[in-house]
Amino acid sequence: MKRSERLGRRVPQFCIIFRGPAGAGKSTLAETVQRELSQKVAAIDTDIFNWRIVPGEDDKEVVYENVVTLAANYLRRGYSVVIEGLIITSEEMGAISTLRKLATAGGATFLDFYCHVPRRTALRRNRGRDGGVSDQMIEEWWDLAEADKKNVQWPLLELDMTVDPQRCAA
Repeated sequence: MKRSERLGRRVPQFCIIFRGPAGAGKSTLAETVQRELSQKVAAIDTDIFNWRIVPGEDDKEVVYENVVTLAANYLRRGYSVVIEGLIITSEEMGAISTLRKLATAGGATFLDFYCHVPRRTALRRNRGRDGGVSDQMIEEWWDLAEADKKNVQWPLLELDMTVDPQRCAA
């Protein structure tokens, strides 16, 4: 039985963004939200468009256009949506703002979370992954993510991700 069923609650439709550096636990948190709710939740990882569909995609406009299109399709069909990734304001070029407007116009709650983790934790977590990227890239992404927090145009809720989200869900 899912946690929301045990509590006897149905969560209203939502669109949640989990942004932050690599190794922050965004994917784990998105999967936990999806698994624990008794409603349909679409989890969208921006890395699908950056690294899997077109490996090394550097046209961020097409990446975020696809993210918004996919999320909007799920929202219109009554799903809740969780989007996670290293989302940088200058790269997404207003796509998240467009998604925020679409979600709230349809009655969904929109929340944007920054998943904070100390640099050393991000580096340690990355080293434990198969196919991890270089420490230099993790440090660059960490700096980018931290610096970008001030560029978000709405309330950005900060989560302390030093504890593994899987342990919290147990």
